[in-house]
Amino acid sequence: MSQISHFSLHKISSEDETTFTFSAKDYSRFKFGDDTTARRYGMDLAQAFIETELLEKPLPKFVVTVSCHYIPTAAFWLRHHFVSYLNRYLAFKGSPAEKVDIYRNRMYATDHATQGAGDSTQILENIEWHIDVPRIQGKTIIVIDDIRVTGKHEERKKRMFAEAGLTNTPIHFVYFAEVTNSAVGPTFEHRLNSTVVHTIQDLAPIVRNPSKFRMNCCFVKFILKYAYVDFCRFMRMQEDGFAQILLDYALGSQYYSLSEYEENCRFLRWDVGVREAAERV
Repeated sequence: MSQISHFSLHKISSEDETTFTFSAKDYSRFKFGDDTTARRYGMDLAQAFIETELLEKPLPKFVVTVSCHYIPTAAFWLRHHFVSYLNRYLAFKGSPAEKVDIYRNRMYATDHATQGAGDSTQILENIEWHIDVPRIQGKTIIVIDDIRVTGKHEERKKRMFAEAGLTNTPIHFVYFAEVTNSAVGPTFEHRLNSTVVHTIQDLAPIVRNPSKFRMNCCFVKFILKYAYVDFCRFMRMQEDGFAQILLDYALGSQYYSLSEYEENCRFLRWDVGVREAAERV
């Protein structure tokens, strides 16, 4: 049996955001691609993890994982900044941590945060999970995620590690926040994510500065599923690079083949084609 431990920076015992020890508005911006907040979250999480788990202890070799498919998740960027800060500590005391992804064989077409516990479990069971076992054998694994609500994702990852034969492997599940009260329902995460993003217009302040925006899965699904006319208007205000990345993610994730995204993907493909044709003139 693997040696499992948990660490979370913030504990959530109520859906009342006035009880949170972090800003719900900032968290919502983070979930939709605000990299300034992702950087702060990642650094704060790494600093707290070091102080709680690593000080004055022997340092093994670490790998830090997140689950992903084609489009980076918000947790992917959280992991990026977590590792950057963690390695400032590890590099001069042992070995810097490596990044190794847990690959899913498909994206979530449905936002699992909107689903009840049973539906969410079924979504997870229909997805295959893989990790590069030779790269992580003999190392301590840190599994990063932004929030733990029901623990369903964690249980699925534990099973993946067990099926991969990673017994007697130290595994730390590390979260920015964790729900500690079972009375908080499984759809709480969706409401938290949507604190400041209710309409497509609410995304404008987040994407305004390209150097501080990192497109992610939550953002892509929200915008591709939005009402066609509003989506077209929003895209007309975006730079070419933004449109090209969004199209790449829509195609690589195969969202273009799903009925709920099809119309907007068709416009997006046409729009990028027009933009690129204009560049050649």
